Amino acid sequence: MRTKVLKLLKIVSNSLTHLSDSEIEKLLSGEGKLIFSDKKITKSKVMINDDVQKHPVVAKLRYMDSREEATTILSARDILKKDLITIASTLNVHINKSDNKAKIIEKIVEATVGAQLRSKAIMETSVKR
Repeated sequence: MRTKVLKLLKIVSNSLTHLSDSEIEKLLSGEGKLIFSDKKITKSKVMINDDVQKHPVVAKLRYMDSREEATTILSARDILKKDLITIASTLNVHINKSDNKAKIIEKIVEATVGAQLRSKAIMETSVKR
């Protein structure tokens, strides 16, 4: 039992070294608290995000200037529907089970390239009269 307590104290000590001074002050004053999270769940989510972020299509989407160009790249034959579903969920794009490949592509394009183009248009619009 003693070795378990020592091991636990070491883990807590290591965790505390990653906190900023303000976070430590909040802990001491009672304004903050430490929270336990299951390492297995967190690790798998990170791995999924890393895999999708490494996908060359996701990297290309960030720099697209047109919806048509993005649609062409996502419509490639080597990208499966399950890959599109994974990309969409990682990008927080809502899809329905009944959505076909074309509809998923449309949603991904609108949520990424479409959003960038709309944002750019708003920023470049002059409101002076």
